[in-house]
Amino acid sequence: MTATWPAPLRLAPHTVRLGIGAGGLLVTGLWALSARPDDVAALLPGTLFASAARLTGLLAAYGVVVMLVLMTRIPAVEHGVGADRLARWHAWAGRYVLTLCGAHAVLALLAYATEHDVSLVAAGREFARHPALLAAAAGLVLLLFGASAALATALTLAPTASAPAPVEERDAPSGTNGPHGGAVDGDPAGDPGAAGPDRT
Repeated sequence: MTATWPAPLRLAPHTVRLGIGAGGLLVTGLWALSARPDDVAALLPGTLFASAARLTGLLAAYGVVVMLVLMTRIPAVEHGVGADRLARWHAWAGRYVLTLCGAHAVLALLAYATEHDVSLVAAGREFARHPALLAAAAGLVLLLFGASAALATALTLAPTASAPAPVEERDAPSGTNGPHGGAVDGDPAGDPGAAGPDRT
């Protein structure tokens, strides 16, 4: 009697997308609970910039987690979605993460500059005095460098449309029919107007 093994678990693409979207909504909901304005001061521009900076930072961190999960080759995900589609999703997630990281940095600078009534340059100089912020900026630069290198590699390895290779024409043997049914090499059967050898 042959043993029957259960079919491997496969997560459909729409299920994985729903899970990713639900995680993003959960992160946004947790941010909304902590950022709900309780007084008029929460509606000031500096506070709004700081709150938006926290949201973009949280979503960027969540996006990094999603990218790691997409490329960890989880059997249920890889078998259900497919390796090629997972690679495309990973590339799109990388673009979103880079955009969110850049927005987080800009919004944080705007929040500091607005609250302390200084220019963006002065806010950047103040940020440069904090080692943790310098490490975050270095991480963003490394992400941008990695994304640029990956994009350059993808463009280099992308298949280019090429013209079809010419079909090599071969001469038919002497005395045999050509490509259109006619004979070649002076065979009178190939050309009605050609005269054969004089046999008289």
